[in-house]
Amino acid sequence: MLNYARSGGTLLNKCLASLPDVVMLSEVNPLGGGSGSNPKVSTSTIKDQLKAWYSIDIKSNTFKGQIQELHNYCEQNNKNLIIRDWSFVNFSKFEKYNQNSPPNKFLILEELKDFDLKIFGFIRDSIDVWLSRGYYNVDEFYGEYVNYIDELIKVGCPIFKYEDFVKHPQEQLKKIGEEVGVAFSNIFDTCLDYDKLNGDVQNKNKSRGIKQQQIKILPRKKINSEKITEINQCEKMKMVNAKFGYPVTYYNSFWKDTIIVPAKNFIKRIVR
Repeated sequence: MLNYARSGGTLLNKCLASLPDVVMLSEVNPLGGGSGSNPKVSTSTIKDQLKAWYSIDIKSNTFKGQIQELHNYCEQNNKNLIIRDWSFVNFSKFEKYNQNSPPNKFLILEELKDFDLKIFGFIRDSIDVWLSRGYYNVDEFYGEYVNYIDELIKVGCPIFKYEDFVKHPQEQLKKIGEEVGVAFSNIFDTCLDYDKLNGDVQNKNKSRGIKQQQIKILPRKKINSEKITEINQCEKMKMVNAKFGYPVTYYNSFWKDTIIVPAKNFIKRIVR
């Protein structure tokens, strides 16, 4: 699972990991892993995650060796292994892991090139990714994000959209399951409480998605007019969003999600 930060990966991670007979690694990468949801128990490494979440002990000390050992375990125990790559660290400046010089390629695919991988991407409207990241300098954000998108397209894998998933979670989870060879099961009554994962679950200030405790479309974050002008004038944003059929202005999605769609749903309820 290739997925950039603030793109809905935590939600999909919860759903996939909740499926029966799935062992899921969460935000792992040859450069390092996410910090984990429990500050008292480290789950930044593959070994740590397996021991804390699945009571699985492995011996290898290399990234590839650990995946091979886990793959063997899953085959022997009729489990499905799903890996959520921490793609962010390969494309964004992160002094601790890449000395602020990201390699701008999916290192996990190079490391695991000898495996028969079933790869898919999970993306979100880049404007909302930018907003969720704190809407810092537009040029700096898109300078990194464009590299991620270009590499994702080069991989040539199926790409699923966060927006489609929150609108039709059952349908989309079935499709993703078909791509990775995992049988669908209705886990939506319990999946949001699943906590054996890394991601924004460890943030002190919970994300809007986690707070709502249900899968639904979130209205776009409001920003001032200067920031709206800045994002609307960004050519890289327009190029990235156009590639995947996303609106190329801040207002398109905002008005649709916060006014048009709610109004249509209200009218439908009245008619019924």
